Amino acid sequence: MKYYSLGLMTVFFFFLTAFTSEKEIKITVNTQGCEEGAVLSIMEFDGFNFTAFLSEPVKEGKTIFTLPETRPRVYYIGTTTSNMLPIILGSEENVQLTTVCASFRSAKVSGSPLNAGYTSLKNEIKTFKNSSRSMQRQLLMADGNAQEEEKAIFGMTQIDSQRLQLLDSLQRTQPFLGNVAELNTYLSYQLYGEGFPDELNYFVNMYFNYANWENSDYQYNPWVYEGTKAYAQTLSSVNIPDEQHALALNTLLSKIPKDSRTYKLAYGGVLAGLEGKKHDNFAVFAKSFVEEFKKKDPKTSAAVAKKMANVSQLMVGGTAPDFIQNTPEGKPLSLSGMRGKVVLIDFWASWCGPCRKENPNVVKVYEKYKDQGFDILSVSLDSNKDRWLSAIAKDKLTWAHVSDLKGWKNEVAQMYGISSIPATILLDKDGKIIARNLRGPALEAKLKQVFK
Repeated sequence: MKYYSLGLMTVFFFFLTAFTSEKEIKITVNTQGCEEGAVLSIMEFDGFNFTAFLSEPVKEGKTIFTLPETRPRVYYIGTTTSNMLPIILGSEENVQLTTVCASFRSAKVSGSPLNAGYTSLKNEIKTFKNSSRSMQRQLLMADGNAQEEEKAIFGMTQIDSQRLQLLDSLQRTQPFLGNVAELNTYLSYQLYGEGFPDELNYFVNMYFNYANWENSDYQYNPWVYEGTKAYAQTLSSVNIPDEQHALALNTLLSKIPKDSRTYKLAYGGVLAGLEGKKHDNFAVFAKSFVEEFKKKDPKTSAAVAKKMANVSQLMVGGTAPDFIQNTPEGKPLSLSGMRGKVVLIDFWASWCGPCRKENPNVVKVYEKYKDQGFDILSVSLDSNKDRWLSAIAKDKLTWAHVSDLKGWKNEVAQMYGISSIPATILLDKDGKIIARNLRGPALEAKLKQVFK
């Protein structure tokens, strides 16, 4: 799992008052290759920070932790936040880990049927999601063929039935795993969408249909974070007004008790999803979080405020960060040197098929608006200069080009958080971002509006 982490806190303490049992459980970690003086920690995650609350030194390749018995919850064991293993602890005695000190993520867990079941469940969740996507593609490709559509619907029916059977079984026999399944059970719109005007409306209302936000066990379940992150990411991938987008997210958060740890986990997931998609509402929700938590958690609030300031530069309304890279002739060219024009920053590469397919559209709008104050600065994620130059010539891209020839490690691409191409950022004459990721007709329509 990838987390929206704002850093590892180094304050060590015990949450003994949170435990309800005097009985203790033991966790034994057998390690190889640890440096002298190595320390292992048990950590918890609250949606923003990993907090180490129990640490023990490695002695002769072994570390033993003792915890009061509790209901199962997810902890993390390792040396750092980048070298740790999520593990379910609290109800089983004598759980053992065996690992190499430098690779906790690949640790083997024994003496824990619960963790074995958790691993199995994660695999089943992944299989369900992949199978559902496959059936959705099959239905789309059927294109009106009744027989093929029937096959796809039959497949969806089987998958949804298996999901519900698994959910029911786990809720009865393994409540913790049932909680995980509740947060990952989303049924097909084609089978269960009756009564909803469209699939988006169904998604907004039914994505967490089986979640019980009042369940106190959710407070230590990182799938709350993962689920709300995925929800925010999907919602941010749909072209809907910001107001409608914000309403859906606020409606979700309003269902979770504000005084619960679950709420903070969910909020962290929402912000992570918005940041990952660079959605304009990130600033809106980050500001709300800061206001809401500035007294309850001033350190996290300050960190979110700082991130909000940095991310806001890359969102609509922010001033695009300046940069300098070399042209094909080896001459430095700065973005700020193009002020006074409406500029499209175009991230692409010679090896990117969708980029090359889009280039004729970019050429078309450039020729149409270049005499009205429109310009383009293409940033290439190439690593081979000859291929870069060849693509420029072949596609007749007659505007400015820069690259550091570092491929995906291009410094400008990293500065702008580019994770896929083609990607575009449209700037006004003052260098402020007025739109992102416009292509084809959408780009032409926006330029028509700008130069009306």
